[in-house]
Amino acid sequence: MPLCLDNGYMLFGTTQGVFGFSPSDVGKSNFVPRIVFGCDDYVELPADKKNFTIEFSALDYNKNEDIWYAYRMDGVDGEWIYTKSHSVSYAGIPPGTHTFRVRSTNGDGIWTDNERTVTIHRTPELTETPLAWMLFGGALLAALIVIYKVARYISRLRKEVNEITTVTNEKIEYLKNKVHELLTERRDMDVAEGEDAAAETTDSLFRNKAMGFINDNIANSDLSIDDFCKAMGMSRTVLYVRVKKVFGSSPNNFIQEIRIKKALALMKDPGVSISEVAYKCGFSDPKYFSRCFKKTMGCSPTEYMKRGETAES
Repeated sequence: MPLCLDNGYMLFGTTQGVFGFSPSDVGKSNFVPRIVFGCDDYVELPADKKNFTIEFSALDYNKNEDIWYAYRMDGVDGEWIYTKSHSVSYAGIPPGTHTFRVRSTNGDGIWTDNERTVTIHRTPELTETPLAWMLFGGALLAALIVIYKVARYISRLRKEVNEITTVTNEKIEYLKNKVHELLTERRDMDVAEGEDAAAETTDSLFRNKAMGFINDNIANSDLSIDDFCKAMGMSRTVLYVRVKKVFGSSPNNFIQEIRIKKALALMKDPGVSISEVAYKCGFSDPKYFSRCFKKTMGCSPTEYMKRGETAES
């Protein structure tokens, strides 16, 4: 235990003798370090230089703790930014005059009133001046006015041309219809029956061939419209027209309808799983099969199978 004297002085016995001190003499340093910059107090940046790095340091060589810095640039930083780094980089500095401020702690970690500043001025580019923006705005306004007038002129011309074209087309169409009626009245009488029979035979052959191809490839999830066209020996446009005429739907919807019908037949087996049905019917993903099934049937495959089990019981 130390020996405390009346004046507060404390004495400690050590292996090297007596050590004494006054507690009132112990405290944090009030030293105010001077901040120095790696540049002049005034920096002039040319118009094409928008990025720069500034270095600084607080001169306190009796450091018991790391020195912290607080910095900000007026007009760029909204509040003080704290760091232990001795340098700061800025990018995209706007034109004009800015004041860079920095202050620091001393070697004992105490914030001091040692703020220093550097004035930075950047010359604006031509496109950053008010005159340039006025010129750009005027040019844009003039362009919009020209475009508006040209558009109105073109619109008026189109209206006039459409009116003339409409009258002319009506007269031509009337004459064409009269001629067509006279020519077709006689022809239709002779060929109507033959054409109907031929069309019915062609549609029947097409129906059988299309159904056979789809049923043979029902489990192929990679089946595409191009494969369908190749098998039927016709282009996509012709295939679409024929499928629409014979089956009343598009090729994609037709294939999906066949797959759903196949799924309904398979789902009559109570031991079959939804995934097994999906893969056998050409769906690569059971979830996608469920969405397609619900869109067509109004309920999910699971609900449909439960209804079937309930009906049987």
